[in-house]
Amino acid sequence: SRLVRQGLFAVVAHDGVTYVVCPFIRPSLLAEILPKDQPVIVITSWREDHLLTGVSSLDLYPLCKENDWKLFINGRLHLKLYSKDLDSAWIGSANLTGTALGDGPRDNHEILHHIEELEPEDRSAVRRIQAEAKLVNDELYEHYKEWLGRQQPPEMPERKELDLPP
Repeated sequence: SRLVRQGLFAVVAHDGVTYVVCPFIRPSLLAEILPKDQPVIVITSWREDHLLTGVSSLDLYPLCKENDWKLFINGRLHLKLYSKDLDSAWIGSANLTGTALGDGPRDNHEILHHIEELEPEDRSAVRRIQAEAKLVNDELYEHYKEWLGRQQPPEMPERKELDLPP
């Protein structure tokens, strides 16, 4: 939604490190909201099922590498946090995808809540998630790319609502 997008754009106007902690990220949206000349730490998920269904993208690594941003992967990640230096943050349900940030009739209903000052425990929790994650480098990226290239696309059901009685 527009409000969620505004919250994300508010994160990027500063001189410190931007943290994007989110399991599902469209690289084009990340490139749209982040300035190229800013330090960024991205923590995302490249779980096999996420890659096979296309909700996670290996294309995130070339974008991060090109901009000298650090990319980490953590398969347990569910958190959606967008932060300036882990001082303040937007936290909520919104992944960095078109369906999370769109206003169309089939887009998700999402929310982000702004926290003016993160508590020390919150900072520690994000740092722990990062410490438990793997830093993506060329070798790890190639490993995932090779693995994904050998996989058959899964059969996905059509996205529709279940017919319910009135």
